[in-house]
Amino acid sequence: MAAIRAGVRVVARDGLRAIAASFTARRIPASWLQRLAPGGRLRTTITTGAPGWQATALVHRDEHGASNPTASSSAPPNS
Repeated sequence: MAAIRAGVRVVARDGLRAIAASFTARRIPASWLQRLAPGGRLRTTITTGAPGWQATALVHRDEHGASNPTASSSAPPNS
């Protein structure tokens, strides 16, 4: 978390079944993916930094440990 300067305290352990971030990040930290247990899910918002440009990233780690990411995006309204 220090790498993305979120200014939050995180208590974590390996094998998490769910990770949900309630803030916007520019990337998903590798440590989150490493701690996600088989069958676990991760949800966070990704941004480029441009106003209104963001996507909700969803990652599901299957029972074999493979990560399957998906995203839904939103774009700023046309001016």
